[in-house]
Amino acid sequence: MNIKHYFTISFVVAITLSAGTALCGSLALAAENGSAESKPVLKAAEEVETSVEGLVTARDENISNDLGLRIDAFKKVIELSVSEAKDLQVRTLLIEKSSKDMALWREEVLGEVENAVRFFELLKKKGVAHIKDVSAVKLEAEEFRKWREENFAPALRAVNDYSSLAKGREIAGIAKERSQKIPKDLIKLGKSGKDAAELQTRLQKANTSITAAEKLLKEGGALFQLTYILPVTTSSSEPIIESPTSSLPVGEAPTSSLATSSIPLSPEKGVKASAPLSIKELVRSSFDEVKDAYRLFIEMSGLVRKSL
Repeated sequence: MNIKHYFTISFVVAITLSAGTALCGSLALAAENGSAESKPVLKAAEEVETSVEGLVTARDENISNDLGLRIDAFKKVIELSVSEAKDLQVRTLLIEKSSKDMALWREEVLGEVENAVRFFELLKKKGVAHIKDVSAVKLEAEEFRKWREENFAPALRAVNDYSSLAKGREIAGIAKERSQKIPKDLIKLGKSGKDAAELQTRLQKANTSITAAEKLLKEGGALFQLTYILPVTTSSSEPIIESPTSSLPVGEAPTSSLATSSIPLSPEKGVKASAPLSIKELVRSSFDEVKDAYRLFIEMSGLVRKSL
C-alpha cells in the first residue's frame, strides 16, 4: 500500500468516525430536550409550570411561615417568567423573514411575546406586598396560570416548533452531505469483493434512514404550515412549498398526500385511527433516523480499519 492510499484510508476513517460520534452525541441531547431551547431556559420554563401548579393545588399546611414560603415561590415564578419571555423575544427576532407569509407569522408571534414581556414585568413591578393570606396566593397563581396558558404558551410552542424543525433540517442536511461523499471515498479506497459489498449495504441502509428523516421533517413542515402559517395569512392564495433541506420549517402544501398522511381525517372503516404525531415528535423521530445513519457510518469506518 502506497503512502497516498494509506493517507486516503486514514482520512476517511477519521472523518467518518469523529463526525459520527460527535453528531450522535448532539442528536441524543437534542432528542432528549425535544427542542432547540437552551438548557437554562428549558429548566426555567419547567420550574415556572411546576411552581405555579404547586401553588394552585397545594393544601393548607399548619406550619410556621407557610404564607411567606408561598409568596417567595410566587415571586420567583414571576422573575423566571420575565427571563423566559425575554429569551423567547430574542429567539423570535432571529427568525428569518424569508417570505411575506413567514414575516406575517413572525410579527404576530413577536407581538404576543412582547405583550407577555410587558405583562410579566408589570407583575414584577407590582410586587407581592398586597398578598396577605394563603388564599390570595392561590388566587393570584391561578390567574397567572390561566393568563400564561392563553397568552404566552401558544407563542412559546410555536417558536419551539420552528427551532426544532430548523435544527432537524440542519442535522439531516449534514448527514446527507456526508453520505454523498462516501461513495467517492470508497472508489479511492479501491475496495472490491466482500468488503465492498458490506460497505455498500451499510451505505444504502444509512441513505434509507436519511431519506426517512427528510420525510419526517417534510411532514413536520407541512404540519407547521397548517398549524401556524395558514391561520395568520389571508393575502396569499398559494401555500409555501420548501425543500426538505431548507432552513425554514415550512413544508409542502396542506392538500398534498404527504401533509395529509400525518393528519388522518377519514380512516378506513374498521381501522382505528392513530393520533397524529406532533411537530416535536416528528422531529425527534427524524433525529433517531439520523442517529441510525451515523451508527452505520461508524460501522463502515470499523470495517475499513480492519482491512488496513
